[in-house]
Amino acid sequence: MRLTSLAFALVVLLSPLCGIAQDKDAMQGAPVVRRAINWRSQRSELMPIVGTTINDAYFKNIVLGIGYNYYATNWLSFGATAAYALPIKTGLSDNIEQEKSVTIETDDTAGTGDSVPAAKASFSVPATHLGLIADAHVGIVPLYGKFLLLGDTAVAYDFHLTAGFGVIQVLWNSDLPGTFKADDEFRPAPVFGGGIRIFVDRGVAIGAEVLDYFATMQVVAERDPDRSASECLERPLDCYRVSSDMQWTHNIATMLTFSIFMPSDTSYEE
Repeated sequence: MRLTSLAFALVVLLSPLCGIAQDKDAMQGAPVVRRAINWRSQRSELMPIVGTTINDAYFKNIVLGIGYNYYATNWLSFGATAAYALPIKTGLSDNIEQEKSVTIETDDTAGTGDSVPAAKASFSVPATHLGLIADAHVGIVPLYGKFLLLGDTAVAYDFHLTAGFGVIQVLWNSDLPGTFKADDEFRPAPVFGGGIRIFVDRGVAIGAEVLDYFATMQVVAERDPDRSASECLERPLDCYRVSSDMQWTHNIATMLTFSIFMPSDTSYEE
């Protein structure tokens, strides 16, 4: 009876120690818990930009600029962008100008009988392109995380959204003659869009963005219904005028970004 009681007492005393041993075995090989890195919180982002507008009918705009963002939290930022657009005529513009440029036959007014070369009346498409672009905006980062590059290197990324308000400069084709009456102007333009950012280092990131500067503006002059085709045969631009009505226009730009974050060191979530 005493042996039975002693055995029972030993089982009761040793059972907690067995449980502790089992817990230690269960924790073996578990991943180390680390605090998350604040990739954006309380950091400034200086961002050179290069891009181009898309779906342009008459002029494609090559956009060069710089942006700045300050991240008040890891997911909320405030910033501004300034850029300038360089115009390139589209294939449609080139075709229109070739089609509407006319050859004017000249007479042998001197009566010498010599052949007189024909004169060429060139036509410049009466359309607009962008100049200065500027905006102030708010950004949010609804999704961020890490992925493994080549199976062993962890790379941080984020998806971000942008909304704000700015201005765009609307410029008429600089090849238009001085007789064509059209005024360059600045137009208000709400801006919205989004993009992705990949950190290649704690202080450096590369990314891609799509932004839409949505504005009422003149895109192209319209044909003057009061002028006949015969009147404008030798001066085709006389058949066009700038309408007082403006169109809501999507100026969509795709841009590549190179971000420098300051300070270069990151902090950790508490």
